[in-house]
Amino acid sequence: MRGSIAPIDHHADGTQQLLEGRSPKNRLTAPYPGHYEPLVECGEQVSEGQTVGYLHDFYRIDEEPYRMVTEVDGVVIFQAWGARVEQGQALVGMAQVIR
Repeated sequence: MRGSIAPIDHHADGTQQLLEGRSPKNRLTAPYPGHYEPLVECGEQVSEGQTVGYLHDFYRIDEEPYRMVTEVDGVVIFQAWGARVEQGQALVGMAQVIR
């Protein structure tokens, strides 16, 4: 193969990042089944203590929703995409920038 390959997208504009997210603190899981309401977008930077979503328990509609609060600073790398979630399901995942 001849020629050169030009960098694309994030690599070309220098915004590509290497992330690390292996710590259990990087994942927020549902303590009970319910409906998840995200407050942030994937790719967004979040801070420790920030509420990133709410878990609504429709069997207890008179109670306030459960606040999904981060334990770490990081970038949101995934979220539950369907409103209905199961107990123990990972709802939000964060990772930290390595470089």
